[in-house]
Amino acid sequence: MPDMTIVQRVAESQYVFGILFIFLFLAATVAGTWLYKNLLKENDERERKIIEMQEKKRNNYKKFAEMIGLDVNKPVSVMGKHYFDSDEGLTIVLQGDDGTFWQNKLKTEAANHLIESLDFKSDIEDDYLIKEKTFVSLLCTIGGSGFATLRKASLLKKAIS
Repeated sequence: MPDMTIVQRVAESQYVFGILFIFLFLAATVAGTWLYKNLLKENDERERKIIEMQEKKRNNYKKFAEMIGLDVNKPVSVMGKHYFDSDEGLTIVLQGDDGTFWQNKLKTEAANHLIESLDFKSDIEDDYLIKEKTFVSLLCTIGGSGFATLRKASLLKKAIS
């Protein structure tokens, strides 16, 4: 027959381990809750900082638009071309409402303005045919885009019939 003192010691140690397990469980629960709340607080702080940065960025865009004379409440069309082999690029910003979706009237007026602003005085010294080359290039671009449109239309007619 087992000794009663051993049985009592085992029972007491199980009782102590049970109490320790409960304390450990409660400590882990409290630590997990604290960690979760701390993470939520950090997340809220980061979200607030991101919102502030977005507001600053938006205000900077508004200031820049106002500085160059754009009205932020009117529609804007931005077109650009960037050359990958160099740092050069071209960006054109059109603003206005001509009633059409693609703003073709505004684009035509901008193209006319750019063509009228061409100045060949300093370039003629380097290439006396620069004026003719420029006009031929413009005509080829205009003709090419028109040809592409006509080509697409003829292909569409063939596909339909």
